[in-house]
Amino acid sequence: LHVLPTSFLLFAWRQPGRVNGKAWYAGLLVAMLAGCLMALAWALPAAIVGGEEYGSAILWHQTADRTVNTKIHARSFGWYLPFLPLMVFPWITWPRLWQNLQWTAIRHDLGVRFCLTWLLATLLVFSCLPSKQLHYLIPLLPAFALLVGRFLCERDEPRTLLLELLPAFFVLLIGVFLMLLPQVPGLSKLNWVRLVEPYWGVSVIAVALLLAAAVVVYFRQLSVAALSVGMVLSVFIGFIFFFQYTGLQYNLRPAAMLLKQYMEQGIPTAFVGDYQGQFNFLGRFSEPLPVIARDQVNTWSAQHPQGYLIFLEKNKPGQAAYLQPHREHWLVLRSVEQMSSVH
Repeated sequence: LHVLPTSFLLFAWRQPGRVNGKAWYAGLLVAMLAGCLMALAWALPAAIVGGEEYGSAILWHQTADRTVNTKIHARSFGWYLPFLPLMVFPWITWPRLWQNLQWTAIRHDLGVRFCLTWLLATLLVFSCLPSKQLHYLIPLLPAFALLVGRFLCERDEPRTLLLELLPAFFVLLIGVFLMLLPQVPGLSKLNWVRLVEPYWGVSVIAVALLLAAAVVVYFRQLSVAALSVGMVLSVFIGFIFFFQYTGLQYNLRPAAMLLKQYMEQGIPTAFVGDYQGQFNFLGRFSEPLPVIARDQVNTWSAQHPQGYLIFLEKNKPGQAAYLQPHREHWLVLRSVEQMSSVH
């Protein structure tokens, strides 16, 4: 989906007379067939070995079904639009980029036309699909990076110091926002946001001040290298602090290993609710984890008095054989004996 729209729209970016259209589309058809054969060479044997349910998942549910009929991450056509400025931040805050844009002959620049076709056509295709996630657009960032590089090298005229400081100013605003994150309405209810300390925002503000210093020292101009290094530092700092606050919430390995231990000892275990296979790989399960509905809990408990049940609950429970935060829920492992005291 990231390659085909640009390939089909050859007429939008090719130089007339340089590429034979019929040969191009014939080669594209051969490449598509070869790609399908390569995928099927793995998928068909895997479906046969994995069984009917697994085969249906990899051959239909995770591919065609997700692009047409899925309700998973189903969002409106324009859902991506508010997030686009965030994905290309802070480059769009650099006035030099917009000033140089007027000097670029987009109509006659085949490289710019190619990147714009790549960017806009693929964005349109993904906007038409019902299932939408921000990381689906990450492969589009190279197209934007090529456009930014092309525009920034168009002219190198003297710049106003204030305008060159704008990207650093917006990075500073991000730092202030992170400092105030626990007080932001709507976000303050998230468990991990309540744990955020000012150090995260202070660190990003320090990066912004370093960028501002680089503008002053670097002949009153902001360099691409300085802004790039500043963003890498900010993202690196973000990863450190984010996972410090979320901690065990995204690490299910301890729970998976505990379940594997129970399975090896022959202790019955079952997941209550919507299980998405999150323990299978981490625990290297050799057999499927049973899944039951909530209205089956009493029946299952009566049949397995020595067993354990796994729940995802919104509030922190009082009794559990194992407990850990998981995203905005609590992962709870209870014995059948504990279940009787809970109810």
